Amino acid sequence: MYVIEGLNQTKTEFFRDGMPRRIEFTLSLKRVDESLSDMFGDLSAQLNNLQGTETSALSDISKTVGGLLS
Repeated sequence: MYVIEGLNQTKTEFFRDGMPRRIEFTLSLKRVDESLSDMFGDLSAQLNNLQGTETSALSDISKTVGGLLS
């Protein structure tokens, strides 16, 4: 897979009305790895992190609600 890093455009040889007769361009591309694991990282580690965050948030909510009711 490739991504565009740059695009340069030059217009020369114009018609009488000002429209370019000749347009030249340079396209800079960068090859990137197509590996899904590289794009998304370790999905199981991300899931574990989300589960840990969720558990912590639920614990905080329980403590807050428990404190309000006592």
